[in-house]
Amino acid sequence: MNAAHHRWLHDQLPQWERDGLLTAENATSLRQRHPFDDSQPGVAQLVMGALEALLIGTGLIAIIGYNWDDFTRPVRLPRHPHQPLGRARRDLDHPPAALRTHF
Repeated sequence: MNAAHHRWLHDQLPQWERDGLLTAENATSLRQRHPFDDSQPGVAQLVMGALEALLIGTGLIAIIGYNWDDFTRPVRLPRHPHQPLGRARRDLDHPPAALRTHF
């Protein structure tokens, strides 16, 4: 069971005791069997998570940057029509009629 299930169980036990569904001994046994820790993550855990995300992102950027020259031109330029670079690439492949020159 995850923490949310443990929290729910601990919230329900007093009501179940009042309703007569559980005895006090049974409720105590369930509390001991499914302990609930409601402490929040510490500052150190949050800092380490942020540092981990930063290092992973930096690593991915470094890998892509290191291999950038090996990528083909179509891979380097996005081809999605809603992106400015994709639109520029599309216009290079098929320029509008006003920009076409005939020699």
